[in-house]
Amino acid sequence: MKSKELSYNNPFFNFTSLIRRIWTAEAVSESTESMLEVQKLSVVRDERCLFKNLSFSVPNGQLLYVRGRNGAGKTTLIRTLCGFIRPGAGEIRWNGSAIGQDATEFRRSLAYIGHENGIKGDLTVLENLVFYRTLHNVSARTDALDGLEQLGVARLAHIPCRFLSAGQKRRVALSRLHGARAKLWLLDEPFAALDASGQRTAADLLAGHLAKGGIGVVTSHQDADWGPVNLQELHLEDSQRWVRFSRCSNATCCWCTEIRRILRRL
Repeated sequence: MKSKELSYNNPFFNFTSLIRRIWTAEAVSESTESMLEVQKLSVVRDERCLFKNLSFSVPNGQLLYVRGRNGAGKTTLIRTLCGFIRPGAGEIRWNGSAIGQDATEFRRSLAYIGHENGIKGDLTVLENLVFYRTLHNVSARTDALDGLEQLGVARLAHIPCRFLSAGQKRRVALSRLHGARAKLWLLDEPFAALDASGQRTAADLLAGHLAKGGIGVVTSHQDADWGPVNLQELHLEDSQRWVRFSRCSNATCCWCTEIRRILRRL
């Protein structure tokens, strides 16, 4: 059977719409069988093919731990799974359908935390979290306080975020996952800037999500102790990955033209 092509029609790839609606809608029943499937995925960035013919599946209750050195394509993979990056080839399927085919259902099932924490420095910790949860139609203040307590930053609730350390900001970002109704968590380097205690707390939060039938995809370039979870690892260095460099196909590219002019003088 011929694979269906990914659809990138609006509103799915309207970035603002995607972010605003990622956490909306009702919770997916824990008994519902879900599956994230990637089939022969290839992604090219800046004339480099970061990975080619990448395939895997992640069922209910399982964590996919994506590992690799810096520049291997971990962040690119996560952002591609979210729909932020168009793959050069292949297909991403959620519950049997291409993510662009039923974009609304996929957005409802997705929670994403990237490298950036997504918090406003002039707002307090609690204000940031209450605003975020209100924006995404999640029970706001009480659950927000519970989330801050779980991540160990409840004592900072009324402190403007600009005064927090990098590790404390990361804890605030991760506290958004507390009470999240999304079935699929895509987390890019969630342990970044966290101390040992923070890493253990984040791992426990993820383990609780998996125990309820959730699915997680997490990237890291460092070793991590995930505890007794159903885990599979993906090493991007070991995938069918190749790199090529070539001249810019745009002959009028001013940057490339200037760089080549300088190089000819060397």
